[in-house]
Amino acid sequence: MLDIQIIEEKDGIFLNQSDKNILIKVHAKKDNFLAKGRAPVNVCFVIDVSGSMNDRCVNKKLELNPIQEHFHEKQTPLWPYQPDKVWLGHLNHVIPFEMQNYMQRMTYDTKLSRVKTALKNSLSQFNEHDSVSIVLFSSNAHVLKEGLKMTDDNKKSLMSAIESISANGGTNIYDGWLSGAKEVAKKLTQQSLNRVLLLTDGENNQGIQDITKICQDISKTNEKNISLSTFGVGDKFNENFLQKIANAGGGNSYYIENPYQADSLFKLELSGLSNMVASQVKLSIDLHEAYAPHVVIKNKNQFNKESHKEQWDLTNLIDQQTVNSIFELKFSSELFSQLENIQEIKLGKISIQYKDNENHDKTLSSDIKIKLKNKQEYEEQDSHSEFKVQDLLVSLAQQELEYSDMIKRGEKERAINLMNINAKNINELYSATGDARLSAASANIIGSIQNSENQSLEAFSKSVSYTSYARRTGKNI
Repeated sequence: MLDIQIIEEKDGIFLNQSDKNILIKVHAKKDNFLAKGRAPVNVCFVIDVSGSMNDRCVNKKLELNPIQEHFHEKQTPLWPYQPDKVWLGHLNHVIPFEMQNYMQRMTYDTKLSRVKTALKNSLSQFNEHDSVSIVLFSSNAHVLKEGLKMTDDNKKSLMSAIESISANGGTNIYDGWLSGAKEVAKKLTQQSLNRVLLLTDGENNQGIQDITKICQDISKTNEKNISLSTFGVGDKFNENFLQKIANAGGGNSYYIENPYQADSLFKLELSGLSNMVASQVKLSIDLHEAYAPHVVIKNKNQFNKESHKEQWDLTNLIDQQTVNSIFELKFSSELFSQLENIQEIKLGKISIQYKDNENHDKTLSSDIKIKLKNKQEYEEQDSHSEFKVQDLLVSLAQQELEYSDMIKRGEKERAINLMNINAKNINELYSATGDARLSAASANIIGSIQNSENQSLEAFSKSVSYTSYARRTGKNI
């Protein structure tokens, strides 16, 4: 079930006020009977097997620390020469042969090998009621495994198929997504949670490349109850593209900076899918016909908007998730000519349309009622504390998009300086309010700056972009 809460920045409006901000909070919670189990899951893993997926990846922390700890403790001498050991000059240590296999494994891991490991590990999260298929794509797409119920035998079959995957070719994302959606459609039921999970490490450079066309097709498929989540690996993919098509598909977008993270992010996505409360969530603001011509509505979160009406696509919602949307209402002077001798106006209503966990259509509405106040009374109010926090976080998310672009252009120091200023301002507000969300936001910014010392410009830019994405959409990723 969903709940709506409407919070005004300040209570009411005064005559000839030019604008007003409102915060709309949509909270999801599983019904008690749904908490006992979950709907069947029907997913297709769509995996990029272009040549770049053969690029090596090394987790330096895992490579160096165990060895350094081992030999620092042992105080292994460098001389005299010992035939059962090999010299590894960059570590200034002698490495026993029993460690060489470990070192070779760390050195020769590729992006594809780590993704294959993550795929195999993810199978443990499915039960015999779930269906899993796999599509591979490079220049073209082909089905590796059609949808199989996740019995023990079928899991073993998928394990063997995953192990056989190799990489070569270009990157045709549209063809990969379309093939995956077709596989999911074959096992589609009214009760199942149906999703394509698309992973790529490159830009869409083959096949259909028109982003408007791609998003339109993905959106139409989402309306048929087949959603899409995307996973970008490394620092060569287009994060804006992957975030847009995930939004069109009603799913999530993830950044896998290091292929070793693929395992945990697959688990996070599947856990969220298992705890889905509402899908295809749309928020509408329907103004009273007498007021509608005099009010312009702007969504500050930058959610996708239906062009022909005041309706926005929200994220799919999982249990205990809250999405905060801030809307700015701009009033023309003609509005107030209708408000003589009125103490409260019913401006319109907020509506949420969605599909519940049993795929039933649901609608939830709440009236927008605003009191008419004199200007002095209005201005003497302090802004609502919850509104202040959420407005700051939304503004921060918009600024982070700008920082991401700065970093891409090579203006790293400028971006870091602005991020430090933001962290300081947020921390000051935290000191005044004690709101833990502000402390977490400040710590997140500082942590991002510190991590940038070991990142490429592209990786730093992407990490900031995905932080903005999570803030704007209310996704905990």
